[in-house]
Amino acid sequence: MDITIRRTRRASPCRTGDVGTHDEMTRQVSKEYWKALKVSLVFQVVFSFLSGLFLDGGQCAQWCAVSLAAWWGGFLMVILRRPMAPTKADLFLIRLSFPVVCFFITPFLTIYVWKLRGVEF
Repeated sequence: MDITIRRTRRASPCRTGDVGTHDEMTRQVSKEYWKALKVSLVFQVVFSFLSGLFLDGGQCAQWCAVSLAAWWGGFLMVILRRPMAPTKADLFLIRLSFPVVCFFITPFLTIYVWKLRGVEF
């Protein structure tokens, strides 16, 4: 999987004859990440859909949204740290950590944060 970042410098309108330059930077990422990501994406889609169906005033959907943000932040950190050499622990955590984050970590943290803000459940 290639992640491509394009940087373009355009000529300023006051300088005529200056042709802009185009740099392209490509970062290679191991295909093992893609295999693990597919499993996690299935979990994320299913849990996001099901959390939207609960009639709890959006609390479960909030937990799922916070879990998604935390998981993707962790995923990007792992990818940027070891793009071509994932460890078995990296692949295992990418594959199966979303349900753990969604059901065991995020509910307690969000309830704690809401209690700090003065909201009682």
